[in-house]
Amino acid sequence: MLSFFRTLLIIFSLMSLTLSGQIQAQPQAQTMTMRHAVNTVQKTYQGKLLKAYETRINQQTYYRVKLLTPSGRVISVLVNAHSGQMKKE
Repeated sequence: MLSFFRTLLIIFSLMSLTLSGQIQAQPQAQTMTMRHAVNTVQKTYQGKLLKAYETRINQQTYYRVKLLTPSGRVISVLVNAHSGQMKKE
């Protein structure tokens, strides 16, 4: 009888770990809107907005923002929608 309860305990423990793993695997909610990302990029890099769109990379949401700089160069900046981290490409 004791072995039966141990088996049940192990099964419920494994089910609990599986469920918590599924919850953690869900994508994180966006904390930054595209408009906010565009404004932040424009303030940082000083340029006219050419294009902005949402993209998914490794199950995370990013915004790609393309600007025309005052010197005439086109730059592309990738913004993480969750953390706000920017990466000039």
